[in-house]
Amino acid sequence: VAFTHNETSTGLTNPLPEISKICQKHGALLVVDGITSVGGIDVPVDKLKIDICITGSQKCIAAPAGLALLSVSEKALEAMHEKKTYYLNLKKHVEKLRDGQTPYTPSVHLHLALLEALRILKEEGLENRIKRTAKIAEACRAAAEAINLELLPDKKYASNTVTAIKYPKGIEDKEIRGFIKKEFGIILAGSQAPHKGEFFRIGHMGLVQFREILAAFGALEVAFAKAGWKFERGSAVATVEEHMLKSL
Repeated sequence: VAFTHNETSTGLTNPLPEISKICQKHGALLVVDGITSVGGIDVPVDKLKIDICITGSQKCIAAPAGLALLSVSEKALEAMHEKKTYYLNLKKHVEKLRDGQTPYTPSVHLHLALLEALRILKEEGLENRIKRTAKIAEACRAAAEAINLELLPDKKYASNTVTAIKYPKGIEDKEIRGFIKKEFGIILAGSQAPHKGEFFRIGHMGLVQFREILAAFGALEVAFAKAGWKFERGSAVATVEEHMLKSL
């Protein structure tokens, strides 16, 4: 069973513990795409018996893009077929790793950048980063609702690393994201086909702090007010401030 734990295109987190239980019940291998969750959402690999967990360097770990990071169980290794190819041969990587080597010359500068990012993460503490990310996500959701905007996913499954917010009818993407980029230099992610233009996304993983969220919602208030949306001015910013003060 292979699935995406945290789906950033819709701002949704799938129920990993429940899926893990089903896999264990039926003896199925569990492969988890944790690219946008590992380091920002709790992913207890051993406890949930995840056979292969995949993440990337550039998301919650906050290193430059370019590295794929994997954890692989012995069960998964045993289940792998022998590959004839040299590249993308996971067994060859594991064999070399056990000897303290790599199968070919790695991107050394990316490895050094990853090491520094992990040092920064360790200094903050993994549990603290996960908690901070969750608090910022909660602030984002509350701020959106404060200005009468609707979240895309059910709150129960809302992601803690990215928040997806629906556009009200009659308001176009360019009026909000385009305006904010031009006037404030803030880039918010849009939605993808087949729902292009229906919602926007705020990323708050890695090193993103409350100050960035304050700026984003200040800009969003201006953009939505200019577009004619009715809400209590300053309510989103005030909501973020309240959540920020609670976290200090």
